[in-house]
Amino acid sequence: TPARATSSLLRSYATATKEVVPPAQLFGIEGRYATALYTAAVKSSNIPKVEQDVQKLASLPAETTSLLASPLIPSSQKGQAVKSLVQKLGLQPITGRFLDLMAENGRLETIPKTCEGFQTLMSSSKGEVKIVVTSATPLEKSKLDNVKASLQKGGFIPSGAPVKVESKVNADILGGLIVEVGENTIDMSVGSKMARITQALSEPI
Repeated sequence: TPARATSSLLRSYATATKEVVPPAQLFGIEGRYATALYTAAVKSSNIPKVEQDVQKLASLPAETTSLLASPLIPSSQKGQAVKSLVQKLGLQPITGRFLDLMAENGRLETIPKTCEGFQTLMSSSKGEVKIVVTSATPLEKSKLDNVKASLQKGGFIPSGAPVKVESKVNADILGGLIVEVGENTIDMSVGSKMARITQALSEPI
């Protein structure tokens, strides 16, 4: 089956990494790919450069990953496209082999989510607290710094812990913010408030 083939390929890719314990448990096919790349990079003592590679891949335009994953493109052409991408971005051989694996298994569409998973593992390995701030429009760095300071003051972030702040834009929330820190979500969005008002008005008096 495809799932069994994927497991076999991932095991063969990270065979020498069995003794490496990932700093976090990820789920789904993207999580398995991210964990395989992380463990292989750790075993090869190449984590810093692979992390840079992943940052490059995460920054690829959505059109690029969609094109790579298109079922209209023959597998042979996808393999060549991956090689061209590796050369263009100057990726490490270990990362290039990993992309070849994804292309061989028809999983290039998972590149964005796999990159997210890898970055989650890196944050966990560094003891970082990840903050995701979602707003209707892009936020200035000063605003993000204010959110970070408020969370530290409120005790959501352990004293002295390194912090990574990620900003996302979602026009659907209309205004306000949605802040995710660790397993906590603080929803201060206009969209959420309007939904609660609508629900309250729809309830029988």
